[in-house]
Amino acid sequence: MWNCYERVLKNKPRTNNSVEGWHHAFNSALGANHVTIWKFITFLKQEQALQEVRLEKLISGEPSPKKKRI
Repeated sequence: MWNCYERVLKNKPRTNNSVEGWHHAFNSALGANHVTIWKFITFLKQEQALQEVRLEKLISGEPSPKKKRI
């Protein structure tokens, strides 16, 4: 039986919704179900650059932007 008791004690998320949200945004941004390998590689490079910028902001202490609730 699946149990999230340990995750709650360690203050970790109980679901993988953040990963699913990223995956959905990633697929939506690609704009197609079957892209060429070159478009996929280019998009991965852009995503890596974006995540590196976000990491630098986090390290520098800049507050995270407020999340919009829909």
